[in-house]
Amino acid sequence: LISRRPAALRIRQLVPAALVSGLSLGTVASTRSRAGRAATGIVMALYGVYLAVAGASALREGERPAVAASMVLAIANMHLAYGVGFLIGITRSCFARR
Repeated sequence: LISRRPAALRIRQLVPAALVSGLSLGTVASTRSRAGRAATGIVMALYGVYLAVAGASALREGERPAVAASMVLAIANMHLAYGVGFLIGITRSCFARR
């Protein structure tokens, strides 16, 4: 869709891909330098805070702890899967024969 209608792309659609890219590149960079480890740690910490807030919000709304925990896992799974899929799709469209 993005290759056919680039105007349809919104910033929020790039966030999961940025997360996956940040974690992937950060993992490689963390083997090479302290700055890489620090940057990866920051990305992971920020995402962890986001997930914790989502879980706390579910608990505050009356969900059982098991449901809130499952929801947090589902959110993380959804974001990572969407990010990987987005990056694969963009890569394929960049190298596709036209």
